[in-house]
Amino acid sequence: CIAVGIEPESVTHVLCTHLHTDHIGWNTRLVEGKWVPTFPRARYLFSKKEYDYWSNGGVAGTGTADEESLRDSVQPIMDAGLADLVEMDHVLVDEGETCRIVLRPTPGHSPGHVSLIIESKGARAVITGDCIHHPVQLARLDMRSSADTDWEEAVRTRESLLGDLAGTGALLFGTHFARPTCGCVQRDAATGAFRLDIAEGLAHVVPLERRAGAKL
Repeated sequence: CIAVGIEPESVTHVLCTHLHTDHIGWNTRLVEGKWVPTFPRARYLFSKKEYDYWSNGGVAGTGTADEESLRDSVQPIMDAGLADLVEMDHVLVDEGETCRIVLRPTPGHSPGHVSLIIESKGARAVITGDCIHHPVQLARLDMRSSADTDWEEAVRTRESLLGDLAGTGALLFGTHFARPTCGCVQRDAATGAFRLDIAEGLAHVVPLERRAGAKL
């Protein structure tokens, strides 16, 4: 945050799409031997279903639990009273057509996994979390991650999400995608296979970056 001019104290909300170690590590930082919230004034949003699963001994698809990460990256948030355990369809912002930010249930990779939907003035963007790890999974919905808790549910989640987005012009941001990290979902009329149209995605994103003064 500081590197791009954002002070940690100015952050108001932190959303964890799920509670795997690579998605919670920046929740906290080590100060004088104690793990403390990185964003001391923020509300941290965890899916209640997700939190309940992991805090009651849940394991990933690999058969492993990560109790250490929960202790250093989640429990300090709970202890500080900064956590909000929310439903998987929680509404963060609802200002009608001006701005709407909601969670969408996308389980399978983990039981309480959610994605973030952002809508404004007819445009829409989706931040996937880990329901899609790589663009190849658009064409091969059955390709799984070893960490998936329920890979069959993960396949159904991808099919539903991509089916809703195909041909709409919505931007799909893959949390683990290499740059460019976004595109628009298209579906082949003959085969039914999905694909990520990077060119169409960049047509939306590049003008925004230029207006922001970013160096491309």
